[in-house]
Amino acid sequence: HRGRSKTSPPLFVAPMEGLGDKRFRKAISTVGGNFYDDICKEFTRVPGNLPNGAKAEKFIKKLSLHDYDAFELGSEGVKVSAQLMGSNAELLELAAKELASEGEAPRVDLNCGCPANVVTGKGAGSSLLLDPNLVYECMRSVKNGCEGYPAVPSLKMRVGFDDASLFRENVQAACEGGAEILTVHGRTRKQGYRGEADWEKIAEAKSICEKFSVMVVGNGDVTSCERAARILRETNCDGVMIGRGAVQDPLLFRRIKSRVRRDASGTVTLFSEEEVSEEHKMEDEAERVIVFLRAFYNEMIENDVRESEKSSRGKIRLRTSKKGIKKTTDSRRVGKLKSIVKYLFAGNPYLAEKMNEIVGVADHETESTEMLRKVEGLVMEYWKGEPGHVAVDNFSSRTGYVNELTTV
Repeated sequence: HRGRSKTSPPLFVAPMEGLGDKRFRKAISTVGGNFYDDICKEFTRVPGNLPNGAKAEKFIKKLSLHDYDAFELGSEGVKVSAQLMGSNAELLELAAKELASEGEAPRVDLNCGCPANVVTGKGAGSSLLLDPNLVYECMRSVKNGCEGYPAVPSLKMRVGFDDASLFRENVQAACEGGAEILTVHGRTRKQGYRGEADWEKIAEAKSICEKFSVMVVGNGDVTSCERAARILRETNCDGVMIGRGAVQDPLLFRRIKSRVRRDASGTVTLFSEEEVSEEHKMEDEAERVIVFLRAFYNEMIENDVRESEKSSRGKIRLRTSKKGIKKTTDSRRVGKLKSIVKYLFAGNPYLAEKMNEIVGVADHETESTEMLRKVEGLVMEYWKGEPGHVAVDNFSSRTGYVNELTTV
């Protein structure tokens, strides 16, 4: 599906370490499961070297399939794709093969985008972009691992490490290595999630990939129907991947599917809300957002139960904060809810004013059920339709929420 039909182009839910985990995937599927085309699990880290005495096949099989379930969203839901991160070509091939065969993954993605220092310091993630030959080698390994299975080999990349000087070489390496889908996030590793995404680089990737018949997916700063239409028009990309924008507006996939169209000639049309068919109109947006929140919370509870059952002591191991406050299972839930609220409230001026009422409370000073009740009440009272475009950066900056919100 190359996104050239008379319908909305393919929409991808981005893998997001720490934010787009199973809790988020379960929650977004309750309100948008029929409106995205692909959803991907956060990365599995493939080590550079095997532990002493470990047998490659046995070790990689356990690593790859641990906590991966292509059918975690149900038999009727979209199958969950897998993502690998590493730089050992031999082990990447073994991992891709396990995911494609035993795991039944619909797509196996190579991560060339993670900007975290703990990752890049080990030669993985976006650090691969420093060496196009390594990009080619690792992509070829993932392609070989998928060979003979329905799994689609793909690669997600940033435009560069510190700069975009090797961008064209990396795009070509990905294509020649066997990627069938290339997702481009329009920022460098150095930028993290700051500044605006460079969509011109996505357009450049599209021009390179055309001769390889590789599908290009645009990623970065897509937070509304209008911006989804813009990235399609300005870059000619085949599909759109959305990450943080879907946390800010859980109904975004539904909005785009109902309002954005592209015909066979490539013409993109953005319909007004008044032009949307009756079946796609949403008169109960606040209630749908609350369904999303409750699904997220319920999955947190289930996840805690699973973790407790796996523990030999029947307890979840929790850290002590920098201030010496012992975390509890419930205070951890409060923290997770706050991480969602930082996005959910950002684009709505009425809710943004109430932000500090939620995130300003210490995790240990309230119960998660009370926080959920309060958030639901605020959403019901103040949610006013599609949020505005606000860049929310909870990854590059860890200060206060005020410093993490930048209107662009």
